[in-house]
Amino acid sequence: MAAQLRQLPGADAYRAKFAQWLADCGAAPTSVRSWSRRTPSSPTPVWAGAGKGC
Repeated sequence: MAAQLRQLPGADAYRAKFAQWLADCGAAPTSVRSWSRRTPSSPTPVWAGAGKGC
């Protein structure tokens, strides 16, 4: 399913904007893929519940 979402119009721009936001906030790692996946021990995405801003 993720591969299909990455093919949608605007997906590249969204991922680039997200990567820039991660870098601006000093996130480690700055990989969009790292922040967009589910952790092995949780059915909840790692970003769930995150607020706006840094």
